[in-house]
Amino acid sequence: MNYNKSLAALTQSKALFYPNIGFNARYSVADGGRTIDFPVGDLLNPVYTTLNQLTQSQKFTQVENEQIYFIRPTEQETMLSLHKPLFNSDIWFQYKIRKDLSEAAFIGIDLYKRELVKEIKTAYFNYLKTVKALELFQQTLEVVKENLRVSESLVANDKVTVDAVYRSRAELSKVERQMAEAEKFHESAKAYFNFLLNKPLESNIEVIFNNVLIDSLLLTPQVNQIQPYPYPEPGSELWHPG
Repeated sequence: MNYNKSLAALTQSKALFYPNIGFNARYSVADGGRTIDFPVGDLLNPVYTTLNQLTQSQKFTQVENEQIYFIRPTEQETMLSLHKPLFNSDIWFQYKIRKDLSEAAFIGIDLYKRELVKEIKTAYFNYLKTVKALELFQQTLEVVKENLRVSESLVANDKVTVDAVYRSRAELSKVERQMAEAEKFHESAKAYFNFLLNKPLESNIEVIFNNVLIDSLLLTPQVNQIQPYPYPEPGSELWHPG
């Protein structure tokens, strides 16, 4: 699991503990539709007429019958809501799950760092072996060349037969072939070590035989700069049962 994604999910679940403010507003306009007739004038006007006659006044005015629409022509509604969970075990357990997943993701990154350090140490050790192998083959090549020169000199002076020269040349060819293979292994080990350090494959490598400080090698910033997430302890400011 991606560590940054797990932290984002943990932050999201943490937000569920805090109050949530919502704002919603709407305004609607409607026209037409069914209506209901309410004869309020027919019901009250005779009574109002009688009262005016009794009181010899016009205090009670006539009213019109009402026609009521089922749909209101205009409507406006604005709502401001505040929600605060007092007790919801689902929120708490969801937060715990997200926290454990984040810790597992960080442990995976730590394991990757350890595995990368091991690979760097192994690659550096293999590179040192190829360096030593090239030194040995170079020394052997010089000895074989000298042996060929001596054999050719002895043959020229009729001290040995010509088969000694052939043997020396065969031995020289064998050492040169082995040295070519060692050079190929040397370049491969060098390229792999630089690849692990995120450097150009042809970069020079410092050879230290007595005190190899592999742990001080600079790894990629993405690995070194990752820090654990500051997880809150249970019962802290995240949980207020009310």
